[in-house]
Amino acid sequence: MKAAIIGFGKMGQAIAKGWIDKKVFNPEDILASSGSYDRLMDACEKLNTTPMPSNAEAIVNADVVILAVKPKMIADAMQECRDLLAASDKWIVSVAWGIDCEELEKLLPGSHHISTIPNTAIEAGCGIMIYENQSTLTQDQKALFVELFEPVSMLVEIPKAQMNIAGILGGCAPAFTEMYLEALGDAGVAYGLKREQAYEIAAKMIEGVGVLYLNQKNHPGMMKDDVCSPGGSTIRGVMQLEKEGFRSAVISAVQAIADPKK
Repeated sequence: MKAAIIGFGKMGQAIAKGWIDKKVFNPEDILASSGSYDRLMDACEKLNTTPMPSNAEAIVNADVVILAVKPKMIADAMQECRDLLAASDKWIVSVAWGIDCEELEKLLPGSHHISTIPNTAIEAGCGIMIYENQSTLTQDQKALFVELFEPVSMLVEIPKAQMNIAGILGGCAPAFTEMYLEALGDAGVAYGLKREQAYEIAAKMIEGVGVLYLNQKNHPGMMKDDVCSPGGSTIRGVMQLEKEGFRSAVISAVQAIADPKK
């Protein structure tokens, strides 16, 4: 099997790296195309993937197509491939935010497609891929979709109406978490830790909390309470975060994306 990645930017490369590291695809079986051929050559050289001179050539030689261009660029990028996709059993995984199944059908009528929102942690094999519960994939194609992306991400099926908020939590919130990681690192440095060591400790802590929740599914408040001893150090830090509006700041950040007009 071969995969065409149309748009070999950060997300396209993240998917390719995840697949290569998890041995889902051999590097040479990932066919990449992009608007800038020079940048494409550089990226493909680093990953040992195969650069293609056009989107059409990439698609013709592939079994599955990853559509990783910006939403407003889909129509132009796929214009010459619409008939080919409609007449073939090739299938499309769109990672373009905000383009749902209905809109994809208008852009690529008659094709087999599914709308998704992944995050860049897919590169490390621990990503999240939100996907719409409505698609035009066949049962066999849906099974292949799971087979290809389950090794590199947690797959979460979501109704159309909830795709945006799920995408914010999975795709935007990593930036908030990275700011939290940076802040913890700064605090560690302020009290004598080397910066790299402070980041490593904080990063592993964040990873561990996530794994612990996924394994046990205990309420986050209960998990927090388990760490807070009566009269102890941790509860003092928690009280300061509450005083500084930590929770409301996080919720406001999500609201700023979900409803920017407010």
